[in-house]
Amino acid sequence: MLFKLALSGLKSRFKDYLVLFSGLIVTSAIFYMFLSLSTNPEFLKQNTTISIIGVVFIIGDILLALITLVYIIYANSFLLSMRQRDYGLFMMLGAKSSKIGNLIFVETLFLGILATVVGLVIGVFATQGVANLLISNLSLSINGFIGFHMPAILWTMAFFFVLFLFAALFNRIKLSVIPILSLLKSNEKPVKYRRNPVLIFAQFILGLIALIVGYYAMNNIMILKTDGFWLALIGVVVGTFLLFKSIFGVVIDILRQSNRVKYRNLNNFTINQIKFRITEYTRILTVVSILFAMAVGAITVSLSMRTLTFTNSENLAYYDTAIYSEKDSVKKAVAKLPIEDETTFHYKVEGSTIYALSDELNTLPMKMKTPDNKVTSYSGDSSKNSVNDLITSAYNNLHPKNELFASSKDVNYQYVNRSTFNTIPVTQHSVQLIKTVGGIRENLSSLNALNQLQNATPSLGLDVMTQAQVGGQVINYYQLFNSTYSGFQFMGIFLGVAFLTMLASILIFKILSGAHQDKKRYEMLDKIGTRRSVMTRSIAKELAVLFVLPALVGLTHMLFGLKLFQVTMIPQIYGTVVVPVTIFLTLYFLYYLLTFFIYRSIVLRKRK
Repeated sequence: MLFKLALSGLKSRFKDYLVLFSGLIVTSAIFYMFLSLSTNPEFLKQNTTISIIGVVFIIGDILLALITLVYIIYANSFLLSMRQRDYGLFMMLGAKSSKIGNLIFVETLFLGILATVVGLVIGVFATQGVANLLISNLSLSINGFIGFHMPAILWTMAFFFVLFLFAALFNRIKLSVIPILSLLKSNEKPVKYRRNPVLIFAQFILGLIALIVGYYAMNNIMILKTDGFWLALIGVVVGTFLLFKSIFGVVIDILRQSNRVKYRNLNNFTINQIKFRITEYTRILTVVSILFAMAVGAITVSLSMRTLTFTNSENLAYYDTAIYSEKDSVKKAVAKLPIEDETTFHYKVEGSTIYALSDELNTLPMKMKTPDNKVTSYSGDSSKNSVNDLITSAYNNLHPKNELFASSKDVNYQYVNRSTFNTIPVTQHSVQLIKTVGGIRENLSSLNALNQLQNATPSLGLDVMTQAQVGGQVINYYQLFNSTYSGFQFMGIFLGVAFLTMLASILIFKILSGAHQDKKRYEMLDKIGTRRSVMTRSIAKELAVLFVLPALVGLTHMLFGLKLFQVTMIPQIYGTVVVPVTIFLTLYFLYYLLTFFIYRSIVLRKRK
C-alpha cells in the first residue's frame, strides 16, 4: 500500500519530477562512465605509460564522489520541497507522521534506485558509443576497453544506493520534526541574508590563500610529486568555494549601490535575483567551476597529445610513406594522393645479392630530417648505406617470410648500370618514397589505408627505426606515437565529454528547479505592465551571470592546471589551447541557450 501511494505521488507530479529524474540519470551515467576507466587497471596499464595515472584517477574518483554528493543533496532538497506541502495536507487530514515518514522514505529510495538503474543502462551504451566514436574518428589504438564493466556497475550501484538510503532516512527524520504549519507554508519562507563584513573579508583572504597554494602545487608538481596533487585538489576546491562565498556577493552589492545601474530597465530586479542566486548557489557554482576546469582541461590535453603525435612524427622523417607493393589496388590508391615530392629506387634480388641502379644512386636525392628539423639530401656514396637499408626494408616487407635478409649485413649489394641491370633474369621491384601535400595531418586516412593495402606492419620496431627514418615513413612514426598516446587521448576526450554533460546537467537542474517559484515574481511584473521584451532581457542577463562566473573561474583553474602537463608531458600545450577552449565554449553557450528558452517558457506565461 505504501509503495502504491509513493508511486501515485510520483505520477501525479510527473512534470515536476522529470527535471529531477533526468538530472539523477545523467549523474549516475557519468559516474559510471568515469568508473569504467578508473576501475579498469588492465586498460590503464595497457594504454598509458605514465606512472602517476593511478593517483590521478584516485583523486578524480574522490572529486567526482564529492561533486555527486553535492548534487544529490540539492536534488534531495528539491524533492523534499516539492512534497512538503502535500505531506502537510495528509497530516492535516489525520495521517500519522510515522506513516508520512515511511512514505517519503519509500518515495526517495524508489526514485533514486530507478534513476540509478536507468542511468547505468544509458551509461553502458553511452560509454561504448563514445568510445567507438572516438576510436574511429581519431584513429586511436585502444586495448582492453569495453563499455560493460562489472566492477564499475557494482561500485556505482553501491555508491548511489548508500547516498539515497541516507537521503531517504534524512527526509524521514526531518518530516517527523517539522510542524504541520511549517510544512504547509514551506514555499512561502523568505530567504534571509546575513552580511558580516569581517567574516566576508576572512573568507576572501582564506580563499585567496587556498587558491595560491593550489596553483603553486600545480606549478611545482615535479618537486612536490604526489603531495602536489592533493594540495592542488584541496586548495582549488576550498578556494573556489570561499571565492563564491565572499567576493562575488560583494561585487553585486557594489552594483546595487550604483543608481546609474540600479534604476535602468529591470536592473534592480535582475541584480537582486542574481544576489539571491549567488547566495543560494555557492556550492553548485563551485562544483560547476571545478567540472568546467576538468572538462576543458581534459579535452585540451587530449587534443594537445594528438597534435604532439603529428608534430613528433613529422620532425623525425621527411617522406610520409614508402610504397613497395606492386598491387593494382596500391597503385590506384597512390594515384589519388596529392604528391608534393617523390623518389623511386628500382632493384632486383638474386639469391643473397641485391642489384640496384648506380645512376639512381648518384642522381636521386635521399631526403631526411636533421635534429634541428631541417631537410637535408644525400646522393651517391653518402647515401649508399641509407639506400641499402631502404631497399632491404622494402623487400622484407614485401616478403615477410624471407629469411635471407635478417639484416643489411646479410646482403651483397651491387650497383650496376642500366644495361647490366636489364640483363639480370629476375623480377624487377621498386620502392617509392612519397611526401604528400599537407602531410599526414591531411592525408592520414589515405596513408593508413595504403599501409593496410601493402600489408605493412604497424611499426618497424626499435631495431629498424633507422630504416623507417631512411625510408621516410612518417606514417610509421605516427603509428608508434599514436599507440603510446592513444590511451590518454581517449581518456581525455571521453572524460571531457562526460564532465561537460554533468556540469550542464547540474546547472540546468538547479536553475529549472527554482523556476516555478520565480514564476510568481514575473507574473507580478507582468501584472504591473512590464514589457515582455524587458523581462526576457532580464532573464538573459540573470542566467548569463550564472553561466559566465563559473566559466571564468573554471578557465582560470584550467590554465594553471595545464602546467601539470607542460612540465611532465607536453611542453607546447599552451599553444594548442585556443581550439579546444573555443569548441568547449561553443557547446557551453548552446547549453546556456537551451536553459534560457526552457526557463523563459516556464516563468513567462503565454499571452492570448
